[in-house]
Amino acid sequence: MRSFMKNSIFVVFFLAAWCTSCKKQETQRAPTKQEIKQKVDSILTVKTLEVETAGKTDLKHRLRIEVKVKADSIVNAHLAAKAHPKDSVKEKLNK
Repeated sequence: MRSFMKNSIFVVFFLAAWCTSCKKQETQRAPTKQEIKQKVDSILTVKTLEVETAGKTDLKHRLRIEVKVKADSIVNAHLAAKAHPKDSVKEKLNK
């Protein structure tokens, strides 16, 4: 009787394992063009805002640095032209 019990328990566990492993898996359907377009648009909106924000921050940083340098070079060229009126500003810049 014990042998029968062991075999029947083994069979029950085997059938339970087999049934759960053979469960039909859900199939994923392919997204429609509309769904793809919505996903792409939402990603693009977020990324566009990130790039614009980073660009504005970079512009503010660069303006603080580059405008001062450019203004200094213009003032220096103007002062050099006043100091040596025979030399043109164009010649100074080309050197």
